[in-house]
Amino acid sequence: MPSYVHHYVPRFYLKSWTDETKMLWEFQRPWKDVIFDQKYPAATGYQIDLYTVPGVPNGKETVLEDVFLKLVDTHASAAFEILLRGRVSDLSDEHLNGWTRFLMSLIHRDPATMAQRRARFDAEFEKVVAELQPEYGNMRKPGDPEIVLEFVGNAGTSLRATSLQKHLMRLMDFSRLGTLIKNMV
Repeated sequence: MPSYVHHYVPRFYLKSWTDETKMLWEFQRPWKDVIFDQKYPAATGYQIDLYTVPGVPNGKETVLEDVFLKLVDTHASAAFEILLRGRVSDLSDEHLNGWTRFLMSLIHRDPATMAQRRARFDAEFEKVVAELQPEYGNMRKPGDPEIVLEFVGNAGTSLRATSLQKHLMRLMDFSRLGTLIKNMV
């Protein structure tokens, strides 16, 4: 499977921090000392395969980035341009929705949080499967695998992967929180 560059800080947002060279300063503190360097927006704020979900059917492993976050960032970019010009009164309802969705996505899209979300999802998925196991044991026919996930085989892998993808999208687009944020003064 190929690798993909996934920006957890979108390039449209990083561009606002660039200078006349179209570069920005990146600061890191991997240990004791602060390391800094100038980079182009495309060269920072990313992790390889951050949003890739292996096991999703039909080659849709990167739909979280390629469809969902691309749409989020496109709408947010339009709103951001208006905000940068100081024209808050020009923000349409669509702009407000886009900017709100972008803010909500930022809470979840960094590498550490994504790792936590995936781990928590996996634990919950395992818990649900464990709860299904006794019922499966009662319905199991001779020759069927003993474990429910072995019974569903590749479909179980697809179910887990597709469910994870949908779960991540729901977290980033939680409408009740979005409504609260959008209605802030």
